[in-house]
Amino acid sequence: MKTAIGIPSIGDIPGECFSSHIIACLQASKHGEIVLITPRNVMPHSRARELIITEALWSGCDYLWFIDADTSAPKDAFNKLLDALQDEDVAMSSGYYVMRGYPFVTTWCKERLDTGSVEKLQLVGPCDKVVNIDGCGLGCALIDLKWIRGHLKEPFFQMTPDETLPTGFLWEDAFFCKSIKDVSGIVKGVADVVCTHYGDREAYTPESADDYRKLYLWKKELENAS
Repeated sequence: MKTAIGIPSIGDIPGECFSSHIIACLQASKHGEIVLITPRNVMPHSRARELIITEALWSGCDYLWFIDADTSAPKDAFNKLLDALQDEDVAMSSGYYVMRGYPFVTTWCKERLDTGSVEKLQLVGPCDKVVNIDGCGLGCALIDLKWIRGHLKEPFFQMTPDETLPTGFLWEDAFFCKSIKDVSGIVKGVADVVCTHYGDREAYTPESADDYRKLYLWKKELENAS
């Protein structure tokens, strides 16, 4: 078994994450050969991720584990993510973490079944099992490259304009998840792989998210009052 570990970074890797990245490499190495791919200061993110997956495929890897430079995965993450990939239709498994910015919510989501809703997606909250999801961030995601070779074509990661979205774009992680879903692939969310997201020396976790939301809103109230 051969696993690529892709860590795209802008600037320096936070010191809080460095040791967890080393541990991640050690976890994966217990299952066979690893290839470490670390493009630095490659923008936009879609280009960095495309470089990583292209190198992983060219190197003959069986799996690609994306770990973002600002994300710390728990020590047993790799085994749990790998276990979730064992069904033949599963293309990717994701750890659970929250965004660094307001509203500090999960990156996991599912497509709304009630088509009358304005919102296309609904967030998937914390749970205690492995669940099917339609979208996620790629801060801690294990991809089955054997599945990718059989189902998807380049480009794998792309930012595409979408006026129906608040951002005006479909980001590269959503593009990849949609590509999987469009060919009936499955993305699994592994709820007990809980990651920490770092920014400006702050640790964003599911437990701290509510405090950061309150702090953000309090600061906004002060700005509006001044």
